[in-house]
Amino acid sequence: MPKPSLKTLLADLEADDLREVVVELCRLNAQNRTFVELFLGGSDAVDTQAVLDAFTTRLRTCFLARTGSPKNRPNLAEARRLVTEHERLAADFPALAAEASLVYVEAVADYADALRARYRYLQQSTVDAAVRMAERFVRAVLDRPALADRFEARFLALARLDPRMGRLVAAYRHRDVARLDAPASGDDETYRVEYDRRPVPDDDGW
Repeated sequence: MPKPSLKTLLADLEADDLREVVVELCRLNAQNRTFVELFLGGSDAVDTQAVLDAFTTRLRTCFLARTGSPKNRPNLAEARRLVTEHERLAADFPALAAEASLVYVEAVADYADALRARYRYLQQSTVDAAVRMAERFVRAVLDRPALADRFEARFLALARLDPRMGRLVAAYRHRDVARLDAPASGDDETYRVEYDRRPVPDDDGW
């Protein structure tokens, strides 16, 4: 006999039992509580800026120590997991969700600056991951003109990160997602966007 799905099990619960399950899940994990509060009460119940600030702090520790010095090996897998988790948490809040990938790229840019200040080089895998995340961000906001306008200055400031960012900046400036799907124009644009590929142990988290 096939095992019943979680949805089926929940459907069989009485209302009071279901509420108790939700409360217990919220006690187990702060993210669960935030998700439920956002789902039920929206921004009136949750300080969305505090949610973003907490996410930003956690993500930046994947690249930088508390002192601001760059880590020898950034934790790309954990950084990407945090972005995905935040996007799911804020699924009903497009601006809050989209900002996660922008914060990621900004963290990499700061990490690169910290490396250069110490005469060290940014790992290619870290650059590639940031370019992929930058494209993720551009795709998320181009369908929403208000968001594109809101984040434009911050995104354009990241153009220096890598020559491949020029293609993303052009798409952003022109609000034209089709530019992202155009064939690569040179050897510097050979990466592929792979949002959901599982990381393997030897690929630095991607």
